[in-house]
Formats: sequence, structure tokens, C-alpha cells
Amino acid sequence: MSRFKSISALVALVCLAFASVNASAATYNSAAGGIENFGDYLGTFIGPDSEEWFSDNLDLELTLLETILSPALSSGGLSIINPVLSSGGGLLGGQWVYSGPGIVTHITIGTGNVFAVYEFGDGANTGFFDTSALVNRPTQFLTVYTAAPIPLPAAAWLLLSGIIGLFGFTKRSK
Repeated sequence: MSRFKSISALVALVCLAFASVNASAATYNSAAGGIENFGDYLGTFIGPDSEEWFSDNLDLELTLLETILSPALSSGGLSIINPVLSSGGGLLGGQWVYSGPGIVTHITIGTGNVFAVYEFGDGANTGFFDTSALVNRPTQFLTVYTAAPIPLPAAAWLLLSGIIGLFGFTKRSK
């Protein structure tokens, strides 16, 4: 009976570990929407702002959620509120809010083929932005991305099926 308890405890531990990994990837950090939430600055880059660019240059697998092209202040589930405008009417900053499906993990703010990238580790649905990384040039676009889900490796499935097999073997030997 003690062998049954140890195997079932091991199965429970493995299942709990897999559940916590999946839950942490989808956890929403409500504090991320708080004041002064600019995200972590990853750098200013030259090139096309695209999923392929992120994969090739920063080794990030991202999925495009929405883009706002200036002078618009909303597109789909993405909006800019409290915009900060230059004397010429160009967009210099403000607060972005995303109400569509998915959680924002990365935003880009750009002009022409130059863009700054910010990362929200726990995800967010709102934050602030400015064009200081673009030398205060008015932005032409703001794009939000979400991290693509990471598939469970085949080894994890094999481990889980082996543990289930051990459970059946122990039960049969009794």
C-alpha cells in the first residue's frame, strides 16, 4: 500500500508541476496596469515591425494583436487615451488600452522603419508610452503583440504516460 501512495504522490506532484507551468504563462498581473507602466525597454531597432522580424532578430515568437496607425487613436480593441501631442499635432505619448482577446506582452512604437520595443513580462492590458526612444519624433504606429504559446515538449508527454503506466503496473501486481 505504501508503494501505491508514493507513486500516486509522484503523479500528483508531476501534474501539479505541469499545471503551475501552464498557469504562470497565462497569469494576468493586475498591477501591470498601474501608474507608470511603460514596460521594459528592449531597444530601438531598424527594420519592419513584424512577427518574422521578432523571430529572426530577437528570437521571440510573437503574435500580432492590433496596430494603430497615426493619426487614428483606435483600431479594433486597441485605443490611445490621454494623447500627448506635439505643437504640430504629432503623437508623442499617452496611455494605450487593449480590450481585445489575448494579453499584451510586447508593444512597439515607431516612425518610418525605426521602432522601439517594450516588454510586459506578466502581460498587461494597459500602459503608457512616449517617443523618447525615438528621439521624441512623433509616432506613426503603435502595435501590440502577445507571446505565442509554448508547446509542451514531447519528453513531458512521455514522462506523464510512463508515470500512468507505472500506476497501472503497480495496481496489476497487487
